[in-house]
Amino acid sequence: MNSCQMLPVVLWVALGPASAFAQEITGTWNMVATPGSINTCPGKGEGATYQWLVTEHGGEVTVLVQGETAFPKLAGKLSNGTLVLEGEGQGRLMTTGYPNAVFVLDVKERTVSGTRYLMHFKPAKQGGATACLVTYTVSGKRT
Repeated sequence: MNSCQMLPVVLWVALGPASAFAQEITGTWNMVATPGSINTCPGKGEGATYQWLVTEHGGEVTVLVQGETAFPKLAGKLSNGTLVLEGEGQGRLMTTGYPNAVFVLDVKERTVSGTRYLMHFKPAKQGGATACLVTYTVSGKRT
């Protein structure tokens, strides 16, 4: 095989799987979130279902969330099969200098699964407010 014949093979090995993987994350996903094992906030966490519209370009991921949510837009990175998304809450949540929700998801061919970490504020015993954390188990399938 000469160098002209080798170039397409080398490009496919180097770029083929990555571009095929990127195409797998872009699309519509049906997502389910159920209360996880941590809840330091007052009240009880509630489960929810959403539809995510996901786009990915060069590892940068944007998610538009459809359904009743305080987090209509998420953004993050996809690297080595792990998707990390952040979202700043709207509505009842206080605006802060850090994301209110962080998703850490394991991406397979047509599924994702992992944990959503959600920060809230609760009244502090001494007055004012303190942070509290709720986790959710998240799973989804590409439609």
